[in-house]
Amino acid sequence: MMRQKVFRRSAMRGWLAVCLLALTGVLLPVSHVHAQTGLNVEVSVAPVLFSAGQPSNVLSCFSSIDQITQTLQDGDTFTFLFPTAIGTVTGTGVIDVAANTLTAANFTAAFTSTPSQRVILTYHQTGPTQVLNFGDTACVNVSFTAAAAVASANISLSTRFNGKLSNGALPFVTVDVVSFALGGGATGAAGATGATGATGATGATGATGATGIGLTGATGATGATGATGATGVTGPTGPTGVTGATGATGVTGPTGVTGPTGVTGPTGATGATGATGVTGPTGATGVTGPTGVTGPTGPTGATGATGATGVTGATGVTGPTGPTGATGATGATGATGATGPTGPTGPTGPTGATGATGATGATGVTGPTGVTGPTGVTGATGPTGVTGPTGATGVTGPTGVTGPTGVTGATGATGPAGPTGATGATGSPGTAGGLVSFGDFFDLLTPSGEDVAQGFPVPFPQNGSSGGGITRIDAAQFNLANIGTYQVTFQVSVLNSGQLVIGLDTGAGAVEQAITMVGPAPANGQIVEVCLVTTTVANTVLTVRNPAAAPTVLVIGKVPPVGGQPASAHLVITQIQ
Repeated sequence: MMRQKVFRRSAMRGWLAVCLLALTGVLLPVSHVHAQTGLNVEVSVAPVLFSAGQPSNVLSCFSSIDQITQTLQDGDTFTFLFPTAIGTVTGTGVIDVAANTLTAANFTAAFTSTPSQRVILTYHQTGPTQVLNFGDTACVNVSFTAAAAVASANISLSTRFNGKLSNGALPFVTVDVVSFALGGGATGAAGATGATGATGATGATGATGATGIGLTGATGATGATGATGATGVTGPTGPTGVTGATGATGVTGPTGVTGPTGVTGPTGATGATGATGVTGPTGATGVTGPTGVTGPTGPTGATGATGATGVTGATGVTGPTGPTGATGATGATGATGATGPTGPTGPTGPTGATGATGATGATGVTGPTGVTGPTGVTGATGPTGVTGPTGATGVTGPTGVTGPTGVTGATGATGPAGPTGATGATGSPGTAGGLVSFGDFFDLLTPSGEDVAQGFPVPFPQNGSSGGGITRIDAAQFNLANIGTYQVTFQVSVLNSGQLVIGLDTGAGAVEQAITMVGPAPANGQIVEVCLVTTTVANTVLTVRNPAAAPTVLVIGKVPPVGGQPASAHLVITQIQ
């Protein structure tokens, strides 16, 4: 009933327009809905005439004309295409629905100008599965400013419920922009009142018509704000509830692949040298034992000449660290090099003052020196005598020239390990390895096919496995919550030749990614894509699209073999970094 009422309104406006045009001596055709076979959902708009350059409202509706009910899926869209030749869409308003079970709460409306001007009604499933029954109608009030020049164009409807149409075109309504103001002429003089006719018999009361879909009037001005009431007394704070039990710790995820070793940071500054500890007291000097006979000094070997040092080559770029090979066997110790020449001895500093000499005993007569006998067994060390006072330290002489460095001696045994130092601060977590998030979305294709207009996304309305930050927005748009790199794989069967491309939307409309263009596939073929895309903005929206520059509408679908099952179209998105 509501759909019929919309059509009657449209027809009445058309009749008024014809009358008005007849008065001005101009006759333009009245636009009607253009029907075709294969149509399940039709489009209607009212009014169909607009004054050039003037703002207006246009009621855009879709109605089911299929005797068989159509099952709705969450995210299904009904898109009204508004050519810019007839004007500019400036907003959407109230949604009205006349249906068996559907209500206005099941739909939201939005408009966009990219890649072409359109108004989109999106279905949202808020309870059990809903269907489109014959005659179910939904309308949206669209704010619209007509073009400045006279024009004529078609407002068309795109939806998956219309399948493949017989003539390849979307259902549409032709509207016109005219150069004159729309409305009635000046009121003529009132004619004389005719004689009152006899009162006819009262006819039977007709059935009440369905509620029409009128335009919502402007919102009235907001009334003045009333005075704020006094604040009530604050009630006493309730007792603190018992703390709930701590939930079980989740299973630890697999360890990610170890990332590459970071560049070694610069060496930190050397810390200040600690204060020198107090020198302990000098122990008492023991009694000096008798000096043994000095053996003859052996001849000093000739010092070999030091070879000239070769020029140091330029340091090559450090390659990546390869895996550590097995430790080879320890090579034999090389022969010890010849000792370098001894540097000249520095000048001797002045001798310090000699301490007071003890009393000298009487010197005996010196006998002849006998042959030195063998060194006797060292006697036991006698008790340590009292240490005499230490003489004053003489002035230190200048340091002699440093002699050349001798051959490095053999490495001494490793000393015991020192105490373990304090644990350093924990570094920031590295990037997790493995898969971060994933999502699989699909559609079951039919032999009748589904039209995807140029510049529009391919729907994948059903959900497969998913996890993480990849989620559905509607049947054809998918949100990538995290900034990162994603592997995108899709396969779509087509009934006519065409191409597909990935679009990314960071908030200003979908932008086709030229490097992801794939195809063309032949008619009754399949378009397959595997690629990587990187996002730079959180919550980027991804779509798979029929390119805006494509020469024709792309028909997705698959004719299954006899007795076979419908083919599926899949979109798999995986975040890998």
